[in-house]
Amino acid sequence: MSERNGREPKEEEVSLPHLIRIEAVAEHLGVSVRHVRRLVQERRIPYLKWGHFVMFNPAELAPWLEQFRRPDGGDQRWA
Repeated sequence: MSERNGREPKEEEVSLPHLIRIEAVAEHLGVSVRHVRRLVQERRIPYLKWGHFVMFNPAELAPWLEQFRRPDGGDQRWA
């Protein structure tokens, strides 16, 4: 038994993610909050809904953004 709080330590402690708000996501992506809300409504961005709060896990947003990366085309310009 743990001396600090009188309970057994768990084998695996759960680490909770640091969630961010929609305003921070919009600022980071360089888009409006309205645009991020539309992505949420269309379920095109990973999010968590807790009551009326819409929150985002940065660890889920990074792979989501990676799927939109285009391979380097050298000297080719956008048409």
